[in-house]
Amino acid sequence: MDDHDRNVVLLVDDEPDMREMLALEFGRKGFVTCESADGEEAIKLLEARPVDAVVSDVRMPGLDGLELLDAIKSLDVHRPAVMLMSAYSDISPEIAYHRGAEAVFAKPFLLAGMVDAVRRLIAPPTERFGGICQEIPHHRLELHVDDFNSALDQGIFGMGRGGAHCALKRFCPRPNQYIEFSISMSDGPLKSITGYGVVRWVRRNGAQGMPPACGVEFLQLAETAREAFQAWTISSKPKAYIPFLHPC
Repeated sequence: MDDHDRNVVLLVDDEPDMREMLALEFGRKGFVTCESADGEEAIKLLEARPVDAVVSDVRMPGLDGLELLDAIKSLDVHRPAVMLMSAYSDISPEIAYHRGAEAVFAKPFLLAGMVDAVRRLIAPPTERFGGICQEIPHHRLELHVDDFNSALDQGIFGMGRGGAHCALKRFCPRPNQYIEFSISMSDGPLKSITGYGVVRWVRRNGAQGMPPACGVEFLQLAETAREAFQAWTISSKPKAYIPFLHPC
């Protein structure tokens, strides 16, 4: 059987023990793995074979994880999916999501959680956004956008390949909380987008001259919005997975 008949994950870390631990867990869950000790070697391997996801450390000699992320997304924003491993003191999640990372894991992390995230992120969009959210949402976020481009410039709203940043008015969520959302647009690429998601970052008190906002990863989208959202991501090819400061 050819490797690409199965899910292939590239593991990038300068610590052999970390690569071995990840390879054992992914292999046990039915994935094919290949390994690289640094970013330069990872790029060569990506040029030589198809890969569905990359799991990379951030701090490595030579080309680090963020630079590797930039190189991968400059070629194709959609594939492969990229997950970064780091301590939050090394990299802020909001910047990583803005630059194109699909997930950020703080060390130490649960191996099973990383495998589950990879499996979800490489699933076809109809399967990935069409499931049923198993978590009870903590909040409901409602937002109306008059003009999509003006909202981007003002930091009120912006969409990426996997989620959106939304201005906050009536509540202040915490990272990793599940929410229900309903977003409508008078002038934008979608008339409305509703569903469930998880908060990945929170910008409080107008930090960096922008209004208070949160970054929401979409976990489940209503059927009426699913196809339109996927069409928008294909046509516009946003680099940001969840935008933070401005569209990229």
